[in-house]
Amino acid sequence: MLAELQRRHALRIANSKDFQYLQEDVAENLAERDKLLISLNQADWSKQRDSLQAKLKSRKELSGGDVESMPQPRQDNGLEEGEDSVANVLAAEKAKSTAKDIELTEAASVLGDEVELLLVQSVHASEQPSHD
Repeated sequence: MLAELQRRHALRIANSKDFQYLQEDVAENLAERDKLLISLNQADWSKQRDSLQAKLKSRKELSGGDVESMPQPRQDNGLEEGEDSVANVLAAEKAKSTAKDIELTEAASVLGDEVELLLVQSVHASEQPSHD
């Protein structure tokens, strides 16, 4: 059963732009984490921010403008928790609550696949003649 669940999962994520974006983001974050130096140059930071905004704009155009439902990378404003304005915190929470949770959706799909496979198994088991 595990092999079939993995096969179905692989098929779903292979055709999912959202998962492709997630994999790109994870790879970029891992590469950033492995860097031993961080630039303090404002021009470098601005270049990184502009690059991220261009990537998000490109994704928005490719998705037909449905950027609100796309998972968004976390934006670091340099403030510690509790230092930002209430309005900004509420806006961030609202954006997070309306964004598509692709991991949760995939987890539900895998669970649905498992239920389906268990039902098929139980039907096949009940159709087997008893040897009494």
